[in-house]
Parts: sequence; C-alpha cells; structure tokens
Amino acid sequence: MRKILGFVTLFICLTILMFVGCNKGGLKGLVPVEGDVFYNGVAVEGANVRFAPETKTETSRSAQATTDAAGHFVLMTLKPGDGAAPGKYKISIQKLSEPPRPDKNEDMGKAEGAQFSYMKDQVESLLPQKYAASASSGLEATVPAEGVKDLKFELTD
Repeated sequence: MRKILGFVTLFICLTILMFVGCNKGGLKGLVPVEGDVFYNGVAVEGANVRFAPETKTETSRSAQATTDAAGHFVLMTLKPGDGAAPGKYKISIQKLSEPPRPDKNEDMGKAEGAQFSYMKDQVESLLPQKYAASASSGLEATVPAEGVKDLKFELTD
C-alpha cells in the first residue's frame, strides 16, 4: 500500500512541476510599443493597427492595437499592453464604418449568411484602401530592444 501511495504522490508532484514549468506566462522578450495615427492631420479613433514581422519565422508574431480618441495605440501580442518583439515590421492601418443595424422585422426571415453578406456590403473603409494591407501601405517600423513609445503614422490621401 505504501508503494502505491508513493507512486501516486510522485505522479502528482511531477504533474504539478510539469505544469508550473510549462506555464511561461506569455512570450519572453516583448517590449512596449506605442504610437499615434493621424489622417490628414487629424487623430484617428478606432483604427486597427497591425504590425506584421518583416521576416516570418517559427517564433515571429504579429502585434495589434486599436487607437483611442486621441489616435494613440498600445500594441499587444498576446494580452493588452504586452508590446511586440524587437525587430522590423510592416504596418497596416484600417478603419471601417459601422454597418447599419438591420430592421428586425425586415430581416427576420433571412438566413444568417445572408444577413452577414448584407452587412458586409454596407461597410466601407474610412481610410485610403492602400493602408489596409501591409504590402501596399508603405508603412514600416523598427522596434528596438528597449521598445518605443513615440511612433507616429501620418496617413494622407
């Protein structure tokens, strides 16, 4: 009986050690990244900012943020505010209009897919389309090892 109890205790201890050792609490090496987005000199609220690593590797990760009323963003990779890994990035910035709310009575009979299609057709980009993709935006940034808190993206027509 003692032998069985010993094996059970050992098994439980090893299991606990395995979970504690594997829980890294996020990616190591992330640094703070903050900045501001302006369009024709005006701060852009509600824009989606995405940093895509210039070189894709097994460990590279993209980071994203949404701008506040002042056009300010704080990047996140896994959790809000955790930043991004140092390196070179291509950036995309997109802001879409809110879809109109369908009349409940009018759309009660439509299938879910049809409702989505209807709403998708009603959404438009509020920034020039070239900024929506990192390949066409022309926006780039290098995140240094100490992070960066003063990035500024000036978008124009």
